[in-house]
Amino acid sequence: FGVTPPSLEKVIPSLRRDYAIIDEWAARQSALLTVRFEDIIYCPRIVAGSLSSFVGQDLDIDAMVKVIVPRNSDCYPGLLELTM
Repeated sequence: FGVTPPSLEKVIPSLRRDYAIIDEWAARQSALLTVRFEDIIYCPRIVAGSLSSFVGQDLDIDAMVKVIVPRNSDCYPGLLELTM
């Protein structure tokens, strides 16, 4: 995209704040579905089916699978993608 990504030193404090907010929010929820990034990339149909079951709705699984960009799931700690 022509933009130099920020260094990890700048991003990590932001991620720590975000994770704290997410953890607080998650603790107040009655049900959560945890999905690994790697699973979204490598088995999107299974993840989409799990999501459909979790929300109790018939979702368009084929459309969900089509929007996944095939790529390597290698990431920096904290799930920042190395490449896309």
